[in-house]
Amino acid sequence: MKTTRSFIKNIGIFLCLLLLQTSFGQTTSAENDNDSLSTDELNISTETDDDRPKIRLLFTSVGIINRQILLTVDDRCTDDYDWGFDGYLNDVQVDDMSWLINDELFVIQGIGDVDTEETSLPLSIQKSDVGDVVISIQSLENVPDEWDIILHDTELGTHYDLRSINYEATLMAGVYQDRFVLGFQNPSALGIDDNEEEQLDFYFATSRDKLVVLNPTNSSLNNIEIYNTSGQSIYNIKDTLEGSYNEYSIDNVPSGIYIVRINTDDDKVVTKKIVVQ
Repeated sequence: MKTTRSFIKNIGIFLCLLLLQTSFGQTTSAENDNDSLSTDELNISTETDDDRPKIRLLFTSVGIINRQILLTVDDRCTDDYDWGFDGYLNDVQVDDMSWLINDELFVIQGIGDVDTEETSLPLSIQKSDVGDVVISIQSLENVPDEWDIILHDTELGTHYDLRSINYEATLMAGVYQDRFVLGFQNPSALGIDDNEEEQLDFYFATSRDKLVVLNPTNSSLNNIEIYNTSGQSIYNIKDTLEGSYNEYSIDNVPSGIYIVRINTDDDKVVTKKIVVQ
């Protein structure tokens, strides 16, 4: 008799637990559980009629370390931390990328809306050693065609339209939290007066290893500086020449992409990428 009562009691407990699991086990949070998510988990959607714009960026380091981060535009979100919408980066890798919200790292960020001229979202990148990185668009959902997806390198003053090309660079070891920003309008479309920049131009003459500067208005140049894609200055030409056409010798530069920045005496800055072959 005692055994029978014990069995009935255990069955009762089991049925209660089963009922609780049925009632609550099907419930999911509004967005995520605030844990770091793998690439596969970020691709899972439990909503069938979700029309919110979503941007997934993929960070790849030295060809083997990957991190996908997600941006969702939802009118319930703010520009600050939103519980239930923003997911912390908990499993930090040796090389990693994340959204930066109030100096904290996130793999998922929700924002209320996008003002193409004003919205800018800082990124954090960390590198354990010098090496190549690639930042690309993994996927776009419900993203208007008029939104440019622009990665700004604030240190070099360069901009990459991720819809057209991937960002590829060699970065030194370190933490970059003030350098990279995601924006939604190409600077060339902002209506800024670029006449000064259009009047001053330059290119690299591969056949004779010279930087050719075209200066039709004879603007006074303060200096010419050349950077590699990791942000290191490899040339700084301070003895600039006068005239509308000048050549500067650039010797022993390995093949690759470089950033040339010309500073004029009236505090204008002209920046452009060149390819050395």
